[in-house]
Parts: sequence; structure tokens; C-alpha cells
Amino acid sequence: MQRVADSKLISAALATVLVGLLYGPTISLPYFWDDFPNFNFAINKTYFQLWTDVTGLPYYRPVIFTLYKFLFELLPFGATTL
Repeated sequence: MQRVADSKLISAALATVLVGLLYGPTISLPYFWDDFPNFNFAINKTYFQLWTDVTGLPYYRPVIFTLYKFLFELLPFGATTL
């Protein structure tokens, strides 16, 4: 039982490190003119679709889109113009 828990913890830690290594350099990048379509893409899809359906985008950032969707859902109704 303890081995399974340790294995899951190690897997989660490795996934977190991998995401950090892959996305870390992009954190300091500014927003650009194409942000509205990115926000719209995140809002109009389910979490599952964010990870499986790339229709409509020339590039694909599922972690960022998932974060956008989660944070937009935390906003009160009417707090965004999207």
C-alpha cells in the first residue's frame, strides 16, 4: 500500500517538474494581440476538449488553456467581457 502511494507521489512530482521545464521559459512572455482568441478557445471548450481537440489553433498549449479556463471560472459573473 505504501509503495503505491510513493509511486503516485513520485509520478506527480515528475510530471510537475516536466511541466515546469517545458513551460517555465514562457512564463515571462508578454501577452499579444492573439490573446482574445486564446481566451475564447479556453472558455468554449470543456477541460477534456482542451487536452484532446486542437481545432482552430496554429499552436497548442493545453496547460495554459486549462489554467485560463480554471481562473475564468473563479471570476464572478460579468467580471469579464468574453
